[in-house]
Amino acid sequence: MIQIDKTAPTCKITPSGDNDLTNGWYNTNVTLTLTVEGVGDNAGIAKTGYSTSESVNNFKTSAVYTETLTSDFDATYYYGHIQDKAGNTTRCSITIKRDVTAPYCSIYISSGTEGDNGWYRSTVGITGKPTREYNSGLTAFDVNASSSGSYGETYSSSNSSKTVYHSSDTSGTRYYCHTKDKAGNTRTTTGPLVKKDTVKPSCEIRSKSNFSGWNTGTQSYKPAWGAVQVSLYNKDGATSWGMNMGSSSAVYNGMTKMSIQMATNTFYGFTKDDAGNTSSCSATVTHSFLFGGSTCSLSFSGTKGSNGWYTSSGRVTINRDDAADFDWTVNDVD
Repeated sequence: MIQIDKTAPTCKITPSGDNDLTNGWYNTNVTLTLTVEGVGDNAGIAKTGYSTSESVNNFKTSAVYTETLTSDFDATYYYGHIQDKAGNTTRCSITIKRDVTAPYCSIYISSGTEGDNGWYRSTVGITGKPTREYNSGLTAFDVNASSSGSYGETYSSSNSSKTVYHSSDTSGTRYYCHTKDKAGNTRTTTGPLVKKDTVKPSCEIRSKSNFSGWNTGTQSYKPAWGAVQVSLYNKDGATSWGMNMGSSSAVYNGMTKMSIQMATNTFYGFTKDDAGNTSSCSATVTHSFLFGGSTCSLSFSGTKGSNGWYTSSGRVTINRDDAADFDWTVNDVD
């Protein structure tokens, strides 16, 4: 019996996997299934197979053939080869684009006045630069303080980075860079924690004597038994401080109390917060002791006559001229 089959069979390749229909990219493994659609003149299928070259008949099996693609690649042709029992061959093809790697982003603080301990003392600039990936390519990105993905910027050669600015004081605001590629892969890259403080602490110099309560600023004490106490009061978030007597050079040595006796001195206070913001204050404090340089006058309470004489008995009083309400009364004089 003579058997003749001059007609090659026909075939079809069917892909399966998650596909971004807009751009034709797959972002999962892709399984290709090669099936026979027509068997020609009924000689029957002998072999099937795949290759990435149209000139190679990569026959592997006589059954319906599948192959799973697990590597990223850009617009690769896959060919299905079929041979029937008569030796007629045919091929079919499909173009596959696979990308399962989400794009990356470099996000960092690009501007701002650095303070201490990781704080900034001015408006802070945060820049995100997406990394162009090998395969499908970037389509959109954004930089903001939300961990939820958003893609407000269309990526292009002229729009390949974004800088946002944080202007309000904050103890810690985290920034993120969000990227998306043509295959639909997305990634959120965690960026820096911004700490900003522009408010300076404040201070004041206070002083007191044994006869007074605390007073603020420049003060003069006369008379005053014992030393005058001088203290630095820090306010508004200061974390380090110090005080000098007679020197305006800043110190943060923790000293807050001093005393003076029979002297005039200018006291300087200094405060600093965690961000490095500083402030200063000053006050001049004078202490005059009861004796030692005080001036006084005498008065007599008798009836004054003529030529420096008094015509009655009286009482002698010592009046200290530089201290109101501080007089001494001596015994009566007959």
